Amino acid sequence: MLKTFLIALLTLGIISVAFLLYKFVPSETLIQQTIQTPSQTTSGLTADESFVLSNILEPRVTEKERTIFQIALSKAALESDQLDVTACSPKPVVWNLSKKKDLVVKNDDQVAHTLTIYASKYQVPAKGSITIPADFAENGHIYTYSCDDISIAGIFWLPKQ
Repeated sequence: MLKTFLIALLTLGIISVAFLLYKFVPSETLIQQTIQTPSQTTSGLTADESFVLSNILEPRVTEKERTIFQIALSKAALESDQLDVTACSPKPVVWNLSKKKDLVVKNDDQVAHTLTIYASKYQVPAKGSITIPADFAENGHIYTYSCDDISIAGIFWLPKQ
């Protein structure tokens, strides 16, 4: 009987320690274990860009999932004066629009490309550029777009101000 009681007490102690570690270990430690540091992959994307693109449509239910995604998004997002969609390989892949501004999109290819944002299609001429009004954009939102019907070519992100 005493042996059973001691085993139960030991088990309860182990569970308590595990819970406290889970509850109080800094989230940065968990995130560092989950997200690799950026490095070039075979597709030319950083680990953070790849993570964001592959998880953009996944529901983020828990706070940990939301935090991990948000950190990867902020690492992957670059500010730029324009988006280059040459070969439908956008640069930057994740465009940080920290200031709501019109989108300047250029194309150095010999053929035109079609960007689709929501249901709106924009033709980017060969060896040319266009300006897309950012009237669809709201702070704190993430927008995906396609290029020549590639499902998700890239992301526009307007961080909360």
